[in-house]
Amino acid sequence: MSAADAKMVEHAKKKNLSDIPVIEILMDQCEPQRPLRGVNPYLGGERCLLCRLERPDTASVALVEDLGCGASSLTQLPLWVCPSCKDNLEQEEKALAESALFSQDLVYHSDDLFDVVISKSSEPTTPDGAPCTCDACKQRRQVEAQQEAEGRALQQCWAEVRQAVRCVYRETTVEKQRISSTKSDTPKLAEMVTRLASRDPHQLYQRLESQAREFVIEMKVRLFKKLSVGLKTPQQARQFIAYLLDEFDSLCSASTQVAAVLNELEKNHLQSFNLTWDRLNRHLFQSIIYSDPLLQNSLPMIIRQMR
Repeated sequence: MSAADAKMVEHAKKKNLSDIPVIEILMDQCEPQRPLRGVNPYLGGERCLLCRLERPDTASVALVEDLGCGASSLTQLPLWVCPSCKDNLEQEEKALAESALFSQDLVYHSDDLFDVVISKSSEPTTPDGAPCTCDACKQRRQVEAQQEAEGRALQQCWAEVRQAVRCVYRETTVEKQRISSTKSDTPKLAEMVTRLASRDPHQLYQRLESQAREFVIEMKVRLFKKLSVGLKTPQQARQFIAYLLDEFDSLCSASTQVAAVLNELEKNHLQSFNLTWDRLNRHLFQSIIYSDPLLQNSLPMIIRQMR
């Protein structure tokens, strides 16, 4: 023990601290004093976190001081943003949400879904301003022209496939309101589906699924319109159940006809998820129509009326 330590122990004994172990005294003396941390200006709550505008009211600071917490407790105050910055943030978030919804709508509802995105660089020119006629530029322009033609061809393929799918679903409704019944060219449509699936099978599936979903939603509107009128007699209850089953049968019939041209998509994409086009259509009917709370709550009453 050094002379300084011995002197410190002796001082402790004179102060009636002999009950404290000597080792604890030595540890307390050896531990360095930690400097107090200053107030973080970004967490102080006295200025705006974004624009550094001074806070007009200091009620929260005064409350902390009244509680005796000291200036260091300012770091515990919540972050403060001035009303102007808060309004700007809300407007930016709203604009961002609208743009996100708009872009999503474009992805799933644009006719340019199968368009080929071409990244065109600045066109090289000769000193007199004419397009460059070197072999590399000619080859690049030729490739870009081929890609544009391919994009237009894919768009045309999708337009014809979509129109054929819509006709099949609309012409198999219970209403049987056919303005003009046209037979689609199944081999030609199957070839178009194969071409689109080779480009992007999942995007093709999403587009076709949206067509089937739209048809099921229209079917739901027709069913619930009849349900909202009220089923007051057993005859009306039986008619509604028959109409419900007929709508389901028409959906299954339409899905079978559409599946005839989707063999390539089912084989190379849907089967990877243990899914078929018919199974997807049945799931849409079950999730959109049959599982709806309005129908589920009405079924017990309808069944009692039928008895």
